[in-house]
Amino acid sequence: ALAALAARRGVSPAEVPVREVQSALLEAGAFLQPYLDVPPDDPDFAAVQRIGSTGILRGVGVNYKWANQRWFYPGRELSEYELLTGLQRFYPELANRNDGSGSPLRQAYFSELLLALNVEEAKLRTALGSLPADRNLTRREAAVLIDALLHPFARPIDLRGHPQATSRP
Repeated sequence: ALAALAARRGVSPAEVPVREVQSALLEAGAFLQPYLDVPPDDPDFAAVQRIGSTGILRGVGVNYKWANQRWFYPGRELSEYELLTGLQRFYPELANRNDGSGSPLRQAYFSELLLALNVEEAKLRTALGSLPADRNLTRREAAVLIDALLHPFARPIDLRGHPQATSRP
């Protein structure tokens, strides 16, 4: 994929952005993160792969017999703390917040964080509209919403996966 993209653009492989290679792989149905519980035919596969690749919501490694497995646990509830610390790794503007508790993530706290990241309130309301306000959010729901509202995967990264300083799209 890297060689093909470099040839198509007429540049050296070192000049092809990491996210461009990852996007090409995703479009071809390839895994970026080998989550066993979110297969390529899952409707949220690409969103989960993108958010997992940003490090905002990380998978869990499990040693099973001789295999090293990686699971996303899409149906598991997410805590405020887990979301806040994941977002802080990617968005330095949240670095001074320490209000994420171990409580399950609800829409109110999720909305508060995304509004702090300058997501338009109308877009946020529309995206959350189909979810009951009094229910805890799952990792799948948070991944899909973060992908759709923040687009963190669009932010360039270096070869070590660290976000590069740039304005968000």
